[in-house]
Amino acid sequence: VDVQSLDLGAINWTSYGGTPAVFEDGVLKITTTSKDPAIFSNSSICSVDTKEADGVRIRIKVTGTIANNVSNTELFFKTNDGKDYAGDKVSVKSINVGEWNELIFDFRKKETWKGKIVNLRIDPASFVFDTAEIAEVTFLKLPEIQPEKEPFTVDINGAEIELFKEPDI
Repeated sequence: VDVQSLDLGAINWTSYGGTPAVFEDGVLKITTTSKDPAIFSNSSICSVDTKEADGVRIRIKVTGTIANNVSNTELFFKTNDGKDYAGDKVSVKSINVGEWNELIFDFRKKETWKGKIVNLRIDPASFVFDTAEIAEVTFLKLPEIQPEKEPFTVDINGAEIELFKEPDI
């Protein structure tokens, strides 16, 4: 379920290691000027309670040259706990370079996803790319995680059989 789509207008985003973000034809775009570019949301557009949203959908296209045309997009988040972006506040997804990718970042099991999300940082790719285009950044409420069936083994006259117990709900 969509909770909040962020305004992709260039005034709402700051680029690092790239040209200033531009918004044209419904897409936020940066061109790289360094090795590790990133795009930061301004706090004025990003204020979501983690009880209302536990995921983020991003539609992104990265162009550039890399072997096998596969890279990673990283999504960092900053909460109102005062801590900056960190390794425990990130999720990583594979992308196909040169194509539009719809990525769902799932934070349901992330312990640091609590409080209010006040900023996002998108690292479009893990290589020196040419351009990054973002067509959507939307906070989501994902379905509840269903408990897994618990395996157990039964020994019947020396033959073991693995069975699964339905979870207690």
